[in-house]
Amino acid sequence: MEKDRQIGRVLNVDSFKVLIEIDKENKSLTKTHYFGIYPVARINSYVIIPVGYEKIVGHITKVQMFTEAEGSLNKTTITLPDVKRLIWATMIGTIKKKGDDEYYEQGITSFPSLDNPVCFILKNELDLIFDEKAEYPLPDQQVNASKNYYVPIGKSTAFPEYEIKIDPDALFGKHLAVLGNTGSGKSCTITSLIQTLLKREYGDKKITNAHFIILDTNGEYSSAFIKRDQEGKIIGRIGDCLIINKEGLKIPYWFMNFDDFKTLFKATEGSQAPVLNAALVLAKEKIEGDNPITFYKLICNELWEIYNTILKTEESWKKATSLGNCCNRILKTIEDNEAQIGSYLTSKHISLTTGDIKSAILQINNYLEVNPKNKQYYSFKAGIDFSSYLKWYEKYQSIFDPALPGFDMSQTMIDADMPIFFEKNNFASKYLYQAMDIESRENSRIREYCSTLILRINSFFNDERYKILFDDYENFPYALATFLRYCFGRMSNAKMTEFGKNIDGQKTGTPPFLEYYLKEQGLTQKEGKNHQIIIFDMSLLASDILENITALLGRLVLEFMQRMGKKQEERGSFPVVIVLEEAHNYIPEKKRSEEKESISKIVFERIAREGRKYGLSLVVSSQRPSELSKTVLSQCNSFIVHRIQNPEDQKYIQTIVPSINEDLLKQLPSLAQRTALIFGDCVRAPAQLYMNQADPLPDSRDPKFMKHWLKLDTTQKEEPDFEKICEQWEGKTR
Repeated sequence: MEKDRQIGRVLNVDSFKVLIEIDKENKSLTKTHYFGIYPVARINSYVIIPVGYEKIVGHITKVQMFTEAEGSLNKTTITLPDVKRLIWATMIGTIKKKGDDEYYEQGITSFPSLDNPVCFILKNELDLIFDEKAEYPLPDQQVNASKNYYVPIGKSTAFPEYEIKIDPDALFGKHLAVLGNTGSGKSCTITSLIQTLLKREYGDKKITNAHFIILDTNGEYSSAFIKRDQEGKIIGRIGDCLIINKEGLKIPYWFMNFDDFKTLFKATEGSQAPVLNAALVLAKEKIEGDNPITFYKLICNELWEIYNTILKTEESWKKATSLGNCCNRILKTIEDNEAQIGSYLTSKHISLTTGDIKSAILQINNYLEVNPKNKQYYSFKAGIDFSSYLKWYEKYQSIFDPALPGFDMSQTMIDADMPIFFEKNNFASKYLYQAMDIESRENSRIREYCSTLILRINSFFNDERYKILFDDYENFPYALATFLRYCFGRMSNAKMTEFGKNIDGQKTGTPPFLEYYLKEQGLTQKEGKNHQIIIFDMSLLASDILENITALLGRLVLEFMQRMGKKQEERGSFPVVIVLEEAHNYIPEKKRSEEKESISKIVFERIAREGRKYGLSLVVSSQRPSELSKTVLSQCNSFIVHRIQNPEDQKYIQTIVPSINEDLLKQLPSLAQRTALIFGDCVRAPAQLYMNQADPLPDSRDPKFMKHWLKLDTTQKEEPDFEKICEQWEGKTR
């Protein structure tokens, strides 16, 4: 190391920080060397600390000058103060040698000693840190090829001639957090990252098979990937983007699992949740089930109810009405499913037939008559005698009793989590009441406890805000697969020709989102295409359903990736990135008042922990990191942080990422727009950078108040169309 490169010496080593005193002869902030002029003590610049054959790279975070007066020998002596200039630097990496080649490696394995010399950094060392010549694919002679930093996303603020390059596999493979105050440039940064990746050439190739899913809660990204001419006509789509707004966001309710239903309907754990679970199984098995255990169980419970009612002492009209209702339900169940129930009784070697059951029920019916004044009630005929039924029931009681308790899920091939179509219109009246009958064997007050659940279910089914989930959707072929193709942007191989066919005399349905998709893309019904960017515009969703929709989409994507990843050779072969805009709105750290844990928080924390191994990663964007799930943020390995002025948020970031020097984070309040700190696995070294300009920009620009108030643009309308906007708001037009 040449002596003329030395600028100071190490005074203190504290973990990954060093305190450096600049030599007294170095009076200026730059130093002339025969290779050029180099900065000596500039914030965000670098210093070199030679240790043996290695060179430790220090990132300058603080510069200070102070005076220290020497003690006077006597009163007549005048002493000048001793001026000291100090530098605080974070040790971020090491320049190592392999043969005659040098390479830069993030992290440090050796530490400098006290009084260790410190030098300014040369251009060839900056070339190593910024990987000046790296392109994709990296040359075979690359010394350190464990990580490939080759995609430039911006310029260094300290060295504008150098581009900051990222390793895209590290950036997206281990989750990314983009943080900053509103207006600091988060959405522009995310847009710029995606645009840079898709526009850039890699050798002789371009990306054609990416999968970005953007959950856009502010409606900003719709303009970011569509190119328009001066007249506003679409002339191109970056990544063949597909924009799904509220009209296209149609998610059939039967894709929800039990937790989704339970959370949405606020079913209590003790009594309502088991009933809801049983009702969902009943509803789904009615359509798709091969095992008629549910019908047999219902009949056994109704037979027990008749037996129990006969033995009760209560008013005559109440007893007669209860018996009449039980008989009607049994006869209807047998009539609709007689073949299935009969084959079940035979397969289980039960010495009973459906004819035997009907005969016993008709004995009861012979003693009942409908009240002529009110047909909802029954009364007894003269000469009633239930002894024959009681004897018959007691004869077979040992067969009926095992079927009386609540559902044993091992007895049926269907469970409440399966995405199987069921009719919602008669869900409460047909399946929920049957489920209550089953559960009432254990708890006689179950109907009373479930009254609020029924009200909530009917409310959700009829609420216009929830039509996204509970519209009158038809069952259609390949329902779940087609919806997931829609979400992933893989519609070119969708089974378009299967929709609307006549099968066994019945016409099949079509996907509820198909008409919107074809219109949005300008396609005919038999066409479909692939899209690399899917934008779910959720800006007009009701706030109380936002968590449910984001959780449902996230869970479906994760479970698909997990099922695909069961085959080891396919795991990670279909990588997907989910962008969570304003993530604190639906994955908060704290519960809201007395509510249960956010279901979307549970889903995305699971993705943060498990998604990486299946090729599913998150880009988490938030202006309030302190309100964001700590689990999600702590799983992020790369960070791009814009201006943050709230001390609580700054402290929170420091807590989540303790390896980042506190002095570096002190720059956050003063960062300019488009400027950010980037650190983590995706870059060779922490850096402050100017992000590449996005083109087109997302619709997140600050409004120009004076321009509109002064009416400088004569082509702009003076006011919005109040009537049209409000008619859409009121649901009068679409």
